[in-house]
Amino acid sequence: IKEGANCPVNLFARPDGRIAGTVVNANGKRLTGFVTIKPEDPKEAEVASRRGGLPGYTTEDGTFKLLQVSPGRYRLLFYPKVGDRIIFANVTYSRVIEIGFGQHVEDFRFIVEPNKHKP
Repeated sequence: IKEGANCPVNLFARPDGRIAGTVVNANGKRLTGFVTIKPEDPKEAEVASRRGGLPGYTTEDGTFKLLQVSPGRYRLLFYPKVGDRIIFANVTYSRVIEIGFGQHVEDFRFIVEPNKHKP
């Protein structure tokens, strides 16, 4: 090896946080729809939106798994499926979830209650 030679390396660190669970109504029935996350901080939410959003999951049986979640404070968002369409005008927010670096939140129960559409 020649003295002073460079060896280029490209490293991309990906967060390995995860939130997994089930979306249910107040009676415990699993719901179909789309689950995603939104940073609790408005500035972070705006930046994430400009980058194309955050992980999302379409669920047919109420279960979901959101992968590669960076550390931070988030709310889950649920959009119900009616027939074969996701209704994006009808969003429900979860309580705030704080994720540490590499933390895995398993068995999160996201309860969708009537008239609880705003954080």
